[in-house]
Amino acid sequence: MSREDREVLTRRQAALSGLTKNPNWPEYTEEHRREIARIERKMLQAAKGPDPVDQRAIDFWRGCLFILKWQIAMPVAAERNLVRYLRSQGVEIEDEEEELSNA
Repeated sequence: MSREDREVLTRRQAALSGLTKNPNWPEYTEEHRREIARIERKMLQAAKGPDPVDQRAIDFWRGCLFILKWQIAMPVAAERNLVRYLRSQGVEIEDEEEELSNA
């Protein structure tokens, strides 16, 4: 990876990891979890119902579940990767950031 690409990636990871520090992050993730549960219930009802399952609809809802879970995981993973990269460059990491990298 070129130096410029590495710098762009580092800036992107820093920006994404900043999302987890937002005071509203717990509300955001909880709302996503509620939506995930709602979609899973809807899919289960469709599967258990008397009518044949519409595979296109199920595939659509599976895609929605994937993106909702990804939106929660991406900033956390970016922060973990950023901490790992900074540590490899010899930068000292604060205790809070170190705990996140071990999670």
